[in-house]
Amino acid sequence: VYTESLTFPSGMAIEIGDGGLELMGVSYDAGTQLIVDSSGNLVTRAGTNAGEPSTSSGGILFAGDFSSKNTQGWNVGDASNDYGNLNIEMIDDQYVMTLIGKEDYYFVITSIPNFSAKDFVLSMDVTVLESKVTAGNLSFELSVREADGVNGRHYSFSLFNDGTSSGEVWPTKKYQDVITFWGNVPNSAISFKEGVTNTISLEVNGSTFTLYINGQKINEVTDATINETGNISINLGLYKPNETLKIAFENLTITAIP
Repeated sequence: VYTESLTFPSGMAIEIGDGGLELMGVSYDAGTQLIVDSSGNLVTRAGTNAGEPSTSSGGILFAGDFSSKNTQGWNVGDASNDYGNLNIEMIDDQYVMTLIGKEDYYFVITSIPNFSAKDFVLSMDVTVLESKVTAGNLSFELSVREADGVNGRHYSFSLFNDGTSSGEVWPTKKYQDVITFWGNVPNSAISFKEGVTNTISLEVNGSTFTLYINGQKINEVTDATINETGNISINLGLYKPNETLKIAFENLTITAIP
C-alpha cells in the first residue's frame, strides 16, 4: 500500500501506532494524533507528545466545517449595535471574524450550532490576522456546559492578549454570583500577536476542567457546580472603543472522553 497516496474522510481521527508511520509523504512518530480537516488534509493535533490531553483520542463528536456552503449553519454576515460592528465570512475553510468596538465593552458570542455535550475535549486553531487592540483589551473565551442556554449557568475559560488567562463558573445568571477560579494569571505560552496561530484545547471531564495552549497546560480546576449537558460557545471581547480585530478559526474538533 502506498500510504502517501491515501485519502481520508473529513473529520477522521488517526493515532499513529508503535514504530511510527509515513502518511502522504510525511513521517509521524508513534503516539502522534492527527485530524483530517474539511479539505482532506492531515493536521497534527499540536502537543500530542508534549502534554496535550491524553483523552483526545476519543471518537469525534463534532468537526467544524467552515466551507463556503456553511452546511452546519454557523452565523455569517454583518451585525451592528451600539457596542460595535461585526462581519463574519467563510474564507478558505476558515471562520473569519472582523470586530470594531464602539464602547468600552463589545462582546461577540458564537455558539456551536446544533451541538451540546457534557464531557469532551475541544481543540481548535486560532489565528490573529489583524489586530489594533492594546494589551489586555482582547479576550478569547470558551464557554461550556451552558445548561440554560448561552445566557444562563456555565463555565468560562478565557485567554487575553496580555498573556494572561482566567477561569470562572456562573452558578446562576447573575454576574454578582460568579465564582472565579483564577484571574489574569500570566503564562508565556499565550500569544495573540498578528500572524500567530495558537492551538487552544479544553478538556472537560466530570468535575475537572483543563485548559491548554500549544500543548502546554495553562491551568486545571476541579468543580462540581454544573454537572449537566450544555451548549458550547466561542466568544470574543473588546474592552476599549475604536479598536479592531480580525481573527480566524479552523480545525475545530470536539472528541469524546473514552
